[in-house]
Amino acid sequence: MVLTFGGKTWEVTCNTANNAQKFFDRPSWKAFVDDNNLKVGDGCVFELTECSSTKLVFRVQILRGEIPAQLLDK
Repeated sequence: MVLTFGGKTWEVTCNTANNAQKFFDRPSWKAFVDDNNLKVGDGCVFELTECSSTKLVFRVQILRGEIPAQLLDK
């Protein structure tokens, strides 16, 4: 599958365990994480933009998990 974000693309392999769980291949997912500086607490929204028998393309939105300064005092 292909992930797109910020005008760039990453080819990511999706694996299946026990015919139920689906997960990204570690090296290909790590490249996406590193390139986009993802941290624990960040979220990703995957929007399917293309689907065929040979290709899946997702547009990714990254939601940063940082707490806005104005909320820290509350």
